[in-house]
Amino acid sequence: MTDSTRNSSSSDIRTTCGFFALFCRRLFLLVLLVLLFMLSADNTLADVTGIVTFLDSSDDSIGINYPQGSSDAYVEVKDTDLDVSGVLYDTVTVMLVSESGDSESVALIETDLSNGIFRGSIPFSLGAVNLEDQQFQVTDADSIWAIYDDAINQFGSPETIEVVKYFGGYAGDVSGVWTSAGNLYRVVGPLMVQPSDTLRLEPGVQIEFWEGVSLNVDGVLQIAGAFEDSVEIGLRAGGTGYWGGITISNGSVAVDYAVIEDATEGILLSAISDTVRINHSRFSSCEQSGVHSEMGSGGFLLLSNSHIDNADDALLLGDNAGPYELLNCEFRNSTYGIYATNGWGLISQCVMTANSLDGARILLDNPPVSTLIENSEFTNNGRDGVSVRIQHDQSFPPIFRY
Repeated sequence: MTDSTRNSSSSDIRTTCGFFALFCRRLFLLVLLVLLFMLSADNTLADVTGIVTFLDSSDDSIGINYPQGSSDAYVEVKDTDLDVSGVLYDTVTVMLVSESGDSESVALIETDLSNGIFRGSIPFSLGAVNLEDQQFQVTDADSIWAIYDDAINQFGSPETIEVVKYFGGYAGDVSGVWTSAGNLYRVVGPLMVQPSDTLRLEPGVQIEFWEGVSLNVDGVLQIAGAFEDSVEIGLRAGGTGYWGGITISNGSVAVDYAVIEDATEGILLSAISDTVRINHSRFSSCEQSGVHSEMGSGGFLLLSNSHIDNADDALLLGDNAGPYELLNCEFRNSTYGIYATNGWGLISQCVMTANSLDGARILLDNPPVSTLIENSEFTNNGRDGVSVRIQHDQSFPPIFRY
């Protein structure tokens, strides 16, 4: 080989090595820049408090409960602190706990390489509790918790985040017929009877409401119990405090043979231009009143053969009460048996007894007719049997007849 040929080959080798070295340096710089970007992104997103959500199969929030018959619990955690890889799908673990006693750990997987959103699921089971079997054992109306330990919250401290929902139970819009074959009806969230709907409760139906939960009726409610087979409505077993009660607003209601207990107000009647009949029923241990009427002058309350006890006002006839008839009823063991700030009508064959203040306190403000109180008993009340105050026009004072 000549010297010129040898020199030419050496020059080619040096040129190739130079290009390779330049390529390696540039590749190294590119990788370094990517790593620095990833570290910068993670630092920007650090110290965020995680958010835990129960989802349905479409990845939408469930609201207050999983409907009866739901097959799986779906859980989501949003916590960008945990997006540590950037090139791999990160994972996080949450604990699901049921009121029945089950406890299951569920692994959630990041839904994208670097979004900090993690999702996973576990099937429901109605069988006996078996811990950590990857089946989430529940019963109807069970409280269920998702518990996530966030190592670094927005303040840089560890925090345990808990979200509680329910499996099954009733919440939302209701209509149709509830029968005793469906016992026990457990109401975990607010119920609504819409204006065009009717809900009928048949003899023997038992309903348990969770604390603070109400039934609101803009349509028609028929509580149709029977002798020795009443409809029973009250607070859930083991509950504390009161459930919200039944509110009828611009709807209609008829009540026969009902037992309503432990409500904030048993039944509130508001803006009803119809006759409301409540017959052979008992309202007991309500926080404010057993029956509260704000029906207005277009409505009419007929309360008969019923018993109200252990409330603040057993029967409250408010400023918009309108006309009424109270026949063969007993109001006892309350602050006031009857407290009427308005309204007019008939109180006949009623008993007001053992109330801490007045058996009946009646305020009259320009009634169109006199209130007739006949053949009624006022006994063992703490202050007055009946107290009457007439405001403004005294043309129609109450009439007492025995």
